[in-house]
Amino acid sequence: MKIEAIDKSTALLYSEHKELMVSRSGIDGAPIYNPFNQEMLDSWTWQPESHLASMSTELTAPGWKRSWGILEDGKFIGSVDLSGGSVLTNLHRCTLMMGVDRDYKAQGYGKGLLCFAISWAKESGLEWMDLGVFDTNTPAISLYKKNGFIINGEVKDAFYVNGTSIGDIRMSLKL
Repeated sequence: MKIEAIDKSTALLYSEHKELMVSRSGIDGAPIYNPFNQEMLDSWTWQPESHLASMSTELTAPGWKRSWGILEDGKFIGSVDLSGGSVLTNLHRCTLMMGVDRDYKAQGYGKGLLCFAISWAKESGLEWMDLGVFDTNTPAISLYKKNGFIINGEVKDAFYVNGTSIGDIRMSLKL
């Protein structure tokens, strides 16, 4: 599995991947994994220019991001994003977002992306990794728990997506 950083040369493919992932949330038996209802999806587009700009922000500055993906046959099949906080006092933490295309689930790609992100964060001197995961996404919750994340809390009915009530589980990992 080759995990590579997103850059200008792969930004368009990455944009297509993000839009595909968002469009497939909750479709054909897949768990709902994003907070957008159908009306929001109809007008949503990923903004590669602003994303690439935040990827050049130093880790010592608020608003930094780093993104990687697994590229196979000319398309991204999975990705992981880390982002820093919005204020200087929480830059010792990062927030994780990741996803694997449904056609590639349960093949080790999620674990590979997660282990890569954890390793990168440790090597970069970060101390904590945080994430939010919907309570309906049991495969993701299981993956995070197996890799040392603990549950900090849950907000019941945090989102109503297309009429479905979803709880938001907050998890963290001490790096």
